Amino acid sequence: MENNALPQNTDNTAPILDVIETKYGKLYRVTYAGMTREHYQEWQANCWYEQVLEMWRHRVKLSACQQYLASQSNGYCNDPLRDKT
Repeated sequence: MENNALPQNTDNTAPILDVIETKYGKLYRVTYAGMTREHYQEWQANCWYEQVLEMWRHRVKLSACQQYLASQSNGYCNDPLRDKT
């Protein structure tokens, strides 16, 4: 089962929190799965970062589980030529 809902492979790409110095103060930029959000308030950036970090952790666990199950499968249940008698 493949999920192509996100524009890039998010299993290997962890969220990124960058702090950028601007003439108006610090700008916090959070990037994940092709999305970028920028905040001038640190608490907002941290809140969004924690949310996308949890999404990423869930996707990594799901991907690892799917890979494990695929490696343990002998293909018996998915064999279209299997005798059904």
